Amino acid sequence: MKKLRVFQNVKSKRCRSSSGSFMQKNRIRISVKNLGTVLLLLLLIPYIITFLFGNMSREASDAGVGEMIKEQLKEGSYTVINKTALGLERIPLEIYVADMLSRTMEEGYEMEALKAQAVLIRTNLMLQDDKEVIVNDGQYGSKNVPQECFRAVSETRGIYLEYEGNPIYGAYFLVSNGKTRSAKEVLKTDDYPYLSEVVCSRDFLSEEYLNEMEYSIEEFEKIWDKLKPEKEEEIQEFISENVIEDEKTEMTVIRDHAGYSLFLKYHEKWIACEELRYELHLPSSDFEIRKEDETLVFTVKGTGHGLGMSQFAANEMAAEGSEFPEILEYFFSGTALTKAE
Repeated sequence: MKKLRVFQNVKSKRCRSSSGSFMQKNRIRISVKNLGTVLLLLLLIPYIITFLFGNMSREASDAGVGEMIKEQLKEGSYTVINKTALGLERIPLEIYVADMLSRTMEEGYEMEALKAQAVLIRTNLMLQDDKEVIVNDGQYGSKNVPQECFRAVSETRGIYLEYEGNPIYGAYFLVSNGKTRSAKEVLKTDDYPYLSEVVCSRDFLSEEYLNEMEYSIEEFEKIWDKLKPEKEEEIQEFISENVIEDEKTEMTVIRDHAGYSLFLKYHEKWIACEELRYELHLPSSDFEIRKEDETLVFTVKGTGHGLGMSQFAANEMAAEGSEFPEILEYFFSGTALTKAE
């Protein structure tokens, strides 16, 4: 064991003596390399700090701006009085608009589409023509309002749509069947000339564009029997080339010019299709019915009543560069933007 240790020591000494110059060169190289590493780290420190803390700073800054906008929206002469089970709740109008905006448009919409929606919400509140607007909204405050909603409301603050000097009915819905509808056909009135048919050529891209729902004939007829019939003489003006008869289902459908079903006849009774869709929970009244054994299959296009602004189409317009005044003018022809005092 002693010899081995001596041999190892001698060998170690020989290695050190014979490679001294080599090790010295390596130490120089290592020192230079370490110096380069230190310099590189010094150069990268600002970027590392920015990466680690920059996002936190921006988030804090955005939160601060959001709180500032929220505080500004509390100012104003209009107030929403929300009647709840616990009593009356007084809410600054613009705060209420932001809250409702967050509930009527999901996150991910373009800013100009959000602004258009905010204007419509505010317009419908202005219909009461009072500084104190009465609502019964049990969902108010049920979700956190994103900063984008506060911003959209702030940048359209006080703006609403009017027609011939009066606030309009700012109708909106999720996605059309490819067109919006005429209020004259749907509501049987000339009171809303700005709610007319316009093309929404990209709405078929929406995930909510096409749906299928099934009902047993027995289930359908139970619902059908409960519905109030329409007087046939009152729908004669709607009977035109848009009448479709189906021998398999024994049904007759009258459609409007946008392709939505207006009236359905079954077992010698006419029913308004908007009433039927609510009872059957159909996404829209543009439906086709086919019979499969003892089942009725409804193929439905679009989601919503089809009047006014298609939110999906508005978002597509915004994505292509349209600003909210252009979007609103497209869906509500002949209207004008006005700002409340």
